[in-house]
Amino acid sequence: MNPAILVLAAGSLAQVMARLDHEFTCHHLWRVAAPQQDSLLRQVAPEVRGVFTTGTVGITAAQVELLPALEIVVVHGIGVDAVDLDATRLRGIKVTNTPGVLTDDVADLALALLLASGRRLPAMDRYVRSGAWKAKAPSTFRSSTSTRRCLT
Repeated sequence: MNPAILVLAAGSLAQVMARLDHEFTCHHLWRVAAPQQDSLLRQVAPEVRGVFTTGTVGITAAQVELLPALEIVVVHGIGVDAVDLDATRLRGIKVTNTPGVLTDDVADLALALLLASGRRLPAMDRYVRSGAWKAKAPSTFRSSTSTRRCLT
């Protein structure tokens, strides 16, 4: 029999969720209506050895306390802010995440925002959307000469 895990939140990738269902006996708490979640949690708690969650959902101290066999909390994401680390540390429960998976995306976004800012794209977008461009109204969003010189 596969180890039992409690899935507190859906992962962002369907293939991850399918793999979990294949490799483990999954109890998907997030699929259960809120009023019934406590009942399901108490029912499966004794057999749950792992928790799969996200950085925004995490796991509370109360949930950790209800899971006597819990060995690991897996965060599908980079943040562990929503995980009660004091509660897991007290019990020696390992907490993992997926560091580095967004590094390239963050760098891409940083460069895109830099270019957008330098070329004043948000201001020019507002200018176009307001109808001022169509009306050939003068733009008040012009860059200074020194900025223009640096960016061209």
